[in-house]
Amino acid sequence: MSPSLPDRPNLKHLKDQAHTLLKQHKAGQAAACEPLRCIHRFSSSSDEEILSADLKLSDALFSVALRYGFSSWKELKRHVESNPAPAAEMRKFWRSLHATLIDGVPMVAALRYVSSSLVDEKNIETVRRVINRVLAGRNLAEAMADSPAVFAPWICGMVQAGEFGGILDITIMGIVRDMDLLSGGKHPAIRQMDAARYWRTLAVLLAAGVPAEKVCAISAKVVSDKRLRSKLIAVGENVEKGMLFSEALRSVGDVFAPEVRDVVTAAETYGTLADEALRIGESLLAGKPELLTADALNVDKQWYNEKRILAGNRKFREMLDEAIDKKADEVLLEPLAEGGRVVCRSDGRSEVLAELDQEIYNTFLGIAQGMPQPGGRMIEPGEWFSSIDLWYRRIRVSVHISLTPWPNPNSCRLRILEYWTSSRPAEK
Repeated sequence: MSPSLPDRPNLKHLKDQAHTLLKQHKAGQAAACEPLRCIHRFSSSSDEEILSADLKLSDALFSVALRYGFSSWKELKRHVESNPAPAAEMRKFWRSLHATLIDGVPMVAALRYVSSSLVDEKNIETVRRVINRVLAGRNLAEAMADSPAVFAPWICGMVQAGEFGGILDITIMGIVRDMDLLSGGKHPAIRQMDAARYWRTLAVLLAAGVPAEKVCAISAKVVSDKRLRSKLIAVGENVEKGMLFSEALRSVGDVFAPEVRDVVTAAETYGTLADEALRIGESLLAGKPELLTADALNVDKQWYNEKRILAGNRKFREMLDEAIDKKADEVLLEPLAEGGRVVCRSDGRSEVLAELDQEIYNTFLGIAQGMPQPGGRMIEPGEWFSSIDLWYRRIRVSVHISLTPWPNPNSCRLRILEYWTSSRPAEK
């Protein structure tokens, strides 16, 4: 079982854990082995193999991050630095504030009541300053934004969305929900949580009747990841200029999977964007992007299955794009002693596109072997044939694909038999 971060996580203490692990490894102590097995290259190694391997401080830091449920040391460090206030007390603060406000207590009185139960001196002083700013005429989001050490920017963004849409009770519960997730040992990656929060905020604002041109700009502010936030701010700016939301998403590149953009396009047509945005957000928050199923997203099942296979795994799609770019005749998935590789053949020449570890190779193999079957037909034992359309650089590429388990079930040959293209229809 993964340990949970304490309510007051300390970066120095976490670094000390990594240094201790490194010392144990150098001293040949077996106690270092189990923590290191959460690193993929040590997952099936014996104690002797782990203790004889080269180990750097960066490996020890990575192990500490993985054990606490983070995908990297950088992500763990950012989490600790962006949440310096005692987490348990602040979660209690937001729960109490929510309960007090829905009882009809005015904002200043609610803040005073909730702050009376605080213990941490830093929190008490911060909330006192927030109350003074609200009394001076500022809204709650602005009053909290001056204290980013306690009220992180994403929290202020949620509060702003709630105040703007008249749904502060809903957005405060969203804050509590995300803080509870972050306090646990296992939670979705920070960027995935950001994306989920964006879609959920977008959904509740649309449902509250806020105009779309305002919704996109406000929703971008609930994102903590700077790169993702800048992309979503650009989406909001383009919507304010008159673009459809689906067009604005496409204009900033691959922020979300193609299925998401396609669903948004359909939702705008049928007036169901709020419902679909909420479903996308909940699927991302569950930590399972594959939950974007045909039923969840209300799209045709066969169409969805083909799209999921081609675009659901981003790395696999990138490999296909590269092969298409080279006008490949064949793409081979070949096993190696450890993992496998992707080989592209074109005009009799072979080129290795990627070498993969065992887990990724197995994923690629499963996707490839399942690809032609929706709508396809068997043309000889062990060989499937299908025709699949996909969008590639704004051009529709129709690909006739033959798939053979070749020369054994742990490999496959994907033969691209024919290409033809047509321009994407003009977007309205």
